[in-house]
Amino acid sequence: MSATPPHFEDDTNRMMNALAHGVTGNRPAALAELRPIIARGPVSTYAMLAALAETATGGHKAAPGTFLGPAIVQNGRLGSVGPLPEHLRFAARFLAAHANGDTGTRDALYWALLADDTDRGCTRLAEAIGTVFDMAVATVAQRRRSPSI
Repeated sequence: MSATPPHFEDDTNRMMNALAHGVTGNRPAALAELRPIIARGPVSTYAMLAALAETATGGHKAAPGTFLGPAIVQNGRLGSVGPLPEHLRFAARFLAAHANGDTGTRDALYWALLADDTDRGCTRLAEAIGTVFDMAVATVAQRRRSPSI
């Protein structure tokens, strides 16, 4: 049995508060709640993204032999995530990997994003976190409106 990480309860409360702020439209307060988690480094940031992915996917997991992924419609036809802006492409792929239980892909996506330690890389990371967070907020808001989903 593994011990609970020292910041687990605090991080959980911060994420719940952030989601509540997000649902009420107070994004600055929401992101302020997440900053201490991100400031502790890449491992806590990854754990936060995984928790937000769980929320964003509504806990849905792919059944054995199936695959969950984003439905991208372009000009009335199913398309690829390829042409999406980078932060949306990351979020779509990260959430799909999470829903499919593909931790290897989820890990690779995150660490590839983190590998660029330039200012541009920091911006990319912030945009990706914000997008996954926004998707989690959208799921929570939808569940508030329609609890049976």
